[in-house]
Amino acid sequence: MTEDSKAVAPPEWISKTLATLDAISGYTYGALVMACGLVLFLPSPLFEIGLAPLRSAWGGWVVVGMIGFASLTFAKIARAIHPLLANALVARSERRLLRANQAKVLIHLDTLSIDERRLLAECIAASQRGIVSNYLNGPLTLLVSKGIFQIAPNPIFTERKMPYIIPDFVWTELQKRKAEFPPEDPKERRERQQYAWMAR
Repeated sequence: MTEDSKAVAPPEWISKTLATLDAISGYTYGALVMACGLVLFLPSPLFEIGLAPLRSAWGGWVVVGMIGFASLTFAKIARAIHPLLANALVARSERRLLRANQAKVLIHLDTLSIDERRLLAECIAASQRGIVSNYLNGPLTLLVSKGIFQIAPNPIFTERKMPYIIPDFVWTELQKRKAEFPPEDPKERRERQQYAWMAR
């Protein structure tokens, strides 16, 4: 950047004037707007005080002052509410993203394998959101990958004894759809366990 193209700071008096205007409360500007409005629009005479000469001599300046004070008032209001609006928009965006991600997880409930459904049915029947299992549990590992189970926060666990939990939004949906996850028949359960033991 050449010497001629360097940014030039505003004169000191402008900076001081802007700082002074910024230090004045928005309530003060609002009161001045109301005062200008009263001068312009109150009936005359008021309490034996004639406003017509004042309006005739200074009405234009009063209007200019009213517009200026109103602009400063709105600027103060905008500065005050800007962070609130920004935070609200960010929070809204985060909520929408969260709902979208949760919807993607819940879609998996319609495409589960028999073993995955059986595991969820056991949790629903026992009204138990959390289980303790090992990382070799195939159906559980698949459910974790789909977001239907999560590794529960626990400072002490091993690879063969890890706590898992169903997220709140998934559990709420499962409670609504209990009929789709009926508990396994005890006889079928015994036979399945027997075949699994024989296959070892």
